[in-house]
Amino acid sequence: MRALIRLSASADALAPLTFTASASMVPLLGAPLLEPLIAQLAHTGASEITLLHERLEHDVADYFRDGRRFGVLITHAAAQPGVDPEIQVLAALRRLGRGDEPILYLETAGWTDARADELAAFHRQRGAQVSATGPAGRRLAVISPEAFEAGDIWSRAVDFGRTVRWSPVSRLAEWWDLTMTALRGQAPGILPTFPEIAPGVYSAAPAEMWRHARIEGPVWIGPGSCLAPGSIVRGPAWIGSGCVVESGVRLDRCVVENHTRLREPLSLSERYVVRNRSLAPDGSTLVLDDIISHPSDREERDSTAGDLLRLASRVSGFSWGAPRTAAARAIAHKAATRA
Repeated sequence: MRALIRLSASADALAPLTFTASASMVPLLGAPLLEPLIAQLAHTGASEITLLHERLEHDVADYFRDGRRFGVLITHAAAQPGVDPEIQVLAALRRLGRGDEPILYLETAGWTDARADELAAFHRQRGAQVSATGPAGRRLAVISPEAFEAGDIWSRAVDFGRTVRWSPVSRLAEWWDLTMTALRGQAPGILPTFPEIAPGVYSAAPAEMWRHARIEGPVWIGPGSCLAPGSIVRGPAWIGSGCVVESGVRLDRCVVENHTRLREPLSLSERYVVRNRSLAPDGSTLVLDDIISHPSDREERDSTAGDLLRLASRVSGFSWGAPRTAAARAIAHKAATRA
């Protein structure tokens, strides 16, 4: 089965995450947003994935390349300026259509637990030309080649209904919701495979590095991180690699990027933290004092958002060379074994 994923150049709704990364490459618990989706499709029957860029995003092309390490062929296509985007999408879909094999089309990046092969089988069983789910402009759809012979393909779409879980991500609140959903264990394929070494605590760090902290799971702790006695972390939460959470620090439903040190007095709730910057789901950023890492008197948006993501690009869990998700690692290992 072939798949087409449309990558939007519109990034305002995901700002400030998109100040230094394209919308499909914003950080999602140690990997780019698009990676778990690519891995899921590759693992479940997609043989070829075309990434249609509204304008060529070099961070996407450099990271995914030809898809070999994910066990799938990935091609990149750039839209032509001045041409109606919908016309270009239809042209790309027609190019992918071969014989009677349906095409999987995703109008944006996001997450799904649906298998590509099962989506195709469900589509055939219903005898539909177009099967879809999700709001207009952010759909997940399976399209038969004969659908292109008529006019508006969406006028004949049949809803997948509750058989498909599809979470499109094109807004900051959706990114945060997916992050929390994954940390609750309700979005398989996103989190790395850390062992559960205490109830609700998944850690790649030795227990002596955090066992005297107060932890209410689910909490994920990366390798080399230390949670001091007297620190409190309430899940769902993510502590990246090489972090230090000192005594007196309280974190509630937070995501802390790699190599971040948090000092008392500090209490944060529902925050994405990179070094001395933190981001709330509403897009506001908070400057943490450089010396004692507590909230300063000034809260800024635009002036600190760029700094936040420039830091994230250096300290996030992006591997930029080895797939992070469990599914992607399994696929890469299988491909290497075949080679």
